[in-house]
Amino acid sequence: MKLRFGRTLLLLIGLGAVMVTSSAQGQVAVDPNAYLYIAHAAAGRQFVSGGNPALPVDIKVNGVCVSKGQSFGEIRGPYAAPAGSWAFDLSLADSLNPCGNPTIASVTKTFSAGTTYVGVLNFIGSNQLDSVFFTADLSSVMTGRSRLLVINATHDTLTAVLKNATLTQTATLTPNALGNFLPSAGMYSASVESGATTVAGPINVTLLPRNVQIFVFAGSTSNNSVQLLGPKVIWDVF
Repeated sequence: MKLRFGRTLLLLIGLGAVMVTSSAQGQVAVDPNAYLYIAHAAAGRQFVSGGNPALPVDIKVNGVCVSKGQSFGEIRGPYAAPAGSWAFDLSLADSLNPCGNPTIASVTKTFSAGTTYVGVLNFIGSNQLDSVFFTADLSSVMTGRSRLLVINATHDTLTAVLKNATLTQTATLTPNALGNFLPSAGMYSASVESGATTVAGPINVTLLPRNVQIFVFAGSTSNNSVQLLGPKVIWDVF
């Protein structure tokens, strides 16, 4: 699937299954819905020289305008819909008539009930949009730990660095890869490195126990535009 669209959009699908117990049958049923987070991960100057860096967009899912005027760096959601085929249509934001501008990118993906997905729509050159989807880990987070889902939405191999006074953790991520940290809860410094050079951060983050945090690498080392987006926190993943 290749589309003309000069931006990167990250689709974070899912909160995981909600389990419902039937007292009559003693059975556990899986929630039939899938859930959606949307993170805007591309600055507008990638779309047009001198353009609005925020590049606000409107997003339709299955014909419904769910995200209006979403700007670079924002992570919104969750949005819910029955599992199955989800059709996404993106357009430049129209504040007077949301989702009323011409569609500039479309993608369709099938999602399973009770499964969490991370889908990255990534600009791959010559104004072509490609899509990569991952299954995200929202299994129970143990007491005293936190989980980081780190997504590299750039075209560079980059290293995530998480450190405090006593510990340094690193994970090297190739383009369009997702990394999974399970650090102890606490206060940390987070940064992104290319080789031995820090290209984003450091930023201070507080990791609370039994939560999941989503971070995204956006931009490019070629023009010194790498940024660390997030975190988006999913609370109480027991």
